[in-house]
Parts: sequence; structure tokens; C-alpha cells
Amino acid sequence: IVDGPPIVAEPQVRAARYSPCGQFLVAGGFDARVRRWGHIANAWSELPSLEGHHGWVDGLAFETEKKLLFTADSWGQLRCMHDYAAALPTTVWCQPTAHDGWVRSLAMNSDGQLLASCGSDRVCRVWSVADGKQRYCLADYGRDLYRVIFAPDGTLLTGDDRGLVKQWSLDGTLVREFDATVLFAVSRLQDVGGVQCLAIDRKGERLA
Repeated sequence: IVDGPPIVAEPQVRAARYSPCGQFLVAGGFDARVRRWGHIANAWSELPSLEGHHGWVDGLAFETEKKLLFTADSWGQLRCMHDYAAALPTTVWCQPTAHDGWVRSLAMNSDGQLLASCGSDRVCRVWSVADGKQRYCLADYGRDLYRVIFAPDGTLLTGDDRGLVKQWSLDGTLVREFDATVLFAVSRLQDVGGVQCLAIDRKGERLA
């Protein structure tokens, strides 16, 4: 934030995202709250935080047209809220056990109809944005999943704790794999690294 004092968010922040309009900042942390700041009258000010989670909030995603905010935590809960810019957003739907354990990442597809989630249960799930019902399940992955993103062609890319990236069609068919195991190591008897983030360009030609 370059036009005002630093935003202070305690305790430790797990994830932070700007809204698609660029006027709101949302952050999740260790305290199970979802905190929000809005750029109003040329200044950043904090809005009321959102309650309802019980664990660390790692997953954040936005849907632009309906101003929906999706949040997920380390207890496996997935929530959809409307409107993220309002003083008191309302809950559209909630999946208390979307995953068996930690939900680490959320991703929205290009037309805003599907939301993907992945987590420590080694499963990637795809949900209907409209009603929160599960549409697809990519199960038996074999490794803890850290990140998921949609490619421009509608396929999914997942990254795991050992550095393997897989591309899937929504019916669960494995399209191909990318070897990023250089990102994984064992240090002092602990697993270190894995695919902590994923990004793809708009044409779907380059993956980072």
C-alpha cells in the first residue's frame, strides 16, 4: 500500500488477495478471521472482519460479477459470502467438511461458474458457485496438494508437496505432468518446499 500507513494484520497472515476491482484487500490468518480493507475516499480503512471459520484461513478467491468471496480453512470448511464490499456480507452457502482437513488453495474458472479447491486430504474438488454442490472430484492423487489453478482451456493444474505438477481434465483424466521436484528437499529430517504457488499466462502457454 503506497498511499497510506502500513496495514497491520495480527496474528500471522496466511493469505491475502486484492478484489478484481482493486478497491478491496482481504486477508486470512491464524486467528480464523477474514479481515477486509477498502480503498474509500482515497484512503484505506478497515471493514468489519468476517467470522465463521475455526482454523487457519489459507484459501481466498473472488467471483467478479456477483461480488462473491470464497474462503477456506485448515479444518476443511469452505464458505461463500456476498457481497465482499458490504459492511456485513451474508453467507450464500457453506460446506463445513469440503475436505478432510486442511484446504490449502482455491481457484475460480474463467466464467465464474466453478470453484476448485485442494488440500491435505490429497483430493481436488470442483464446486458449483451457484449452490455449493460438488461437481467433480479428482481423488487418489497420492500426495498432499498445495495449489490448484484453472488453465484458460478449462483444465486444472495441481501442485503437490513433492514438486509434481499435474494437469487434469474435469472428468479426472490426467493430461500430462510437469517435474518440479527441484523445489523439494529434505533438510534436518524435515520435508521442505513443494509447489507453494502456481501461475499461468492468459494464453495458457507458460506455467510458473
